[in-house]
Amino acid sequence: MNVAASRVSWLKGEATLRRSRRTQSGRPMILYTYSVAAQEPPPYHARSGTFFESLEEARQAVRILRNEVARDGAEWMPIRIETLEIPAIVTSRSLIRLLNEGIASFIQRSETTEIIS
Repeated sequence: MNVAASRVSWLKGEATLRRSRRTQSGRPMILYTYSVAAQEPPPYHARSGTFFESLEEARQAVRILRNEVARDGAEWMPIRIETLEIPAIVTSRSLIRLLNEGIASFIQRSETTEIIS
């Protein structure tokens, strides 16, 4: 590899490294999910994959569910929207842990954000 090509390769590597540092800020990622408020939240490994990027997306999904329940004439049970915190930095080790052990191994913190009656 000549000097010019080596320099271009090095610059591309530096740009990639800077981008990865920005995305791996160490701040946790926040996801949202919901479950029936009258019950204990199910273990995260048992969830069906109903996760959302924003609180508003979770709220909208619950509103749609509430409308469907009302349309069917069934009894509505209040729904808990939960905030889940997961690590922002995904390494091959953490990804393997996620795949082998499920989402529960990935969640750093969870809390009830609101309950929709």
